[in-house]
Amino acid sequence: MTCRPHLPYQPKLIVLWLALLMSQPPFLCAQTPNTVEDLVRRATLIFLGTVAKTGASTMPAVKANAATAMVRVDQVIDSPGAPPGLAGKPITVQLLEAGSVKAGSQSVFFAKGWLLGESMAVIEVGQLGRDTNIQRLTEQINSVHQKVADEALQNQLATAEAVISGRVTSVRRAEDRANDKGSNHRILCERALGMRGMREKPIRNRRAGNG
Repeated sequence: MTCRPHLPYQPKLIVLWLALLMSQPPFLCAQTPNTVEDLVRRATLIFLGTVAKTGASTMPAVKANAATAMVRVDQVIDSPGAPPGLAGKPITVQLLEAGSVKAGSQSVFFAKGWLLGESMAVIEVGQLGRDTNIQRLTEQINSVHQKVADEALQNQLATAEAVISGRVTSVRRAEDRANDKGSNHRILCERALGMRGMREKPIRNRRAGNG
């Protein structure tokens, strides 16, 4: 029998929440920081949850089977992109492996979004045991997010034509150029960024072939 508790997310309309990755390695219990990092990178929702019922679903769009479970969200630990107000609500979890949880068991679930409608369905990418230190895990999650942000910045720096530094001192209309002196390139930069005393020499210039 399908359980359908009400959640205030677009009633009677089931929409794709986040893109479903086609293949995932079977992490059932993460034990090392490196494994936790991998799980954090792939998860869009990390929560402490209690299994209310196995072989069950909270959404008619997800057919209950041996690999689905209705899990109550006890605590949201990290939720980039997930809807608010999940704590205390039952959601559907598509398990990595049928029979990997039992009714009444509590785990930290790493999941990615799947469906969102009157309820919510997610796909498990990994688990940690109920004895997990949540504070320590939160620190690890924050560290991974910072690392991801640093990597994104490094990628931007690596592909940028030029990187400049300066201090914003004013903002003016681009058309007001009567009192400007200097190259068109410099005027353009000052108008866009409101910078004075800007270094024109780029830190990195790919066209010039600098390493």
